[in-house]
Amino acid sequence: MSAIGFLRSRWILGGSSNTLASVFGCWCNRWWYRSFNSPSGAAHGGAALYIHNSIPHHEIDPFKTESMQVAGIVARLFCGTEVVIAALYSPPKHKISENEYSLLFEHLGPKWILGGDYNAKHQHWGSRITTTKGRELL
Repeated sequence: MSAIGFLRSRWILGGSSNTLASVFGCWCNRWWYRSFNSPSGAAHGGAALYIHNSIPHHEIDPFKTESMQVAGIVARLFCGTEVVIAALYSPPKHKISENEYSLLFEHLGPKWILGGDYNAKHQHWGSRITTTKGRELL
């Protein structure tokens, strides 16, 4: 069974506890869940992270702008190391500058894992095309 999960935006908007339970293999009350949508409340996407309650963790302050939403936690790994684990969603229509990415990475601290839907395409990671977001992220 997975202990940590990142959700795509369509699962956040249309998910129910039964749907999410089928994704993660158990009922949601055994999992910590956090989801954020854009500050304007627009109906697009969001960032969500599920982590099993057996993993020691605490929530970090969200990082929310119109161009990206990030939900995250600090988890204590089995070896005792603490690492930020976060989920990101960035709507396709928004551009993100290298400086905005730097601000996000600074917010996350020195040790982090950031998964999610960046909507950033680049040939370096197998896309047919390269977008501005992909260039800025690389």
